[in-house]
Amino acid sequence: SYGSKVYPVTSTLTAFIVASAPDATTITVNLGTSSIAHTYVSGGTVVDVGSSTNHAISNFVYNEGTGIATITCATHTLSATDAIKLYDIVISCDSGTKVYPQMPYSGIFPVTSVEDGNSLTFFLPPSDIVHNYVNGGTIDKTGVANSGGSTDITNFTYDNTTGYSTVTSAVHGLAEGDFVKLSSITVSCNYGGSTTNKVYPDPSNSTGIFKVYRVIDANTYAFGMDKSAFV
Repeated sequence: SYGSKVYPVTSTLTAFIVASAPDATTITVNLGTSSIAHTYVSGGTVVDVGSSTNHAISNFVYNEGTGIATITCATHTLSATDAIKLYDIVISCDSGTKVYPQMPYSGIFPVTSVEDGNSLTFFLPPSDIVHNYVNGGTIDKTGVANSGGSTDITNFTYDNTTGYSTVTSAVHGLAEGDFVKLSSITVSCNYGGSTTNKVYPDPSNSTGIFKVYRVIDANTYAFGMDKSAFV
């Protein structure tokens, strides 16, 4: 059992405080305890908030009993109590491969059918884990209004094992936590034994609205999409 969780995850914590800096390539951070073991897979970035310097992570060891993560990264000048941000750490656990800190969802879903005055359906991605309703939750009818102009996408990357996606475009002016609406992205994938082109997001199961997870630079930002069995 993985315990009780609240869905959907619409916010995430990327800001942390350095607990200690044993040497020039190692820091420790208190991430909080967990009942689930996590194993480092790849990637990750430590951002020194004070200097805005990025440090690539090469190893990440998390002690779920104490909550302390020991992070090996490129040479840094960090000290205990310094403010940092963590992004893009790929880890594996009993429930699969994930990006930590977790990428948030927009929390906005299209209604696919209305059963009656008290029931409706909408799409969520498939899961290998059985989920049972416990209690709580709210639903609100929402509308979406543009708050800025559109920018043309020049590149799009998608990791089907984690859902981690990036968009490169003209200068976007976005910040972490902003909402974006994507449309008409043509991708190729191996579906049904042959390579075919598809247009995403699919309006039948997605509003196309995503929450920015990380602003990489003035032209590139990252967000989470559903995982896929297809590359």
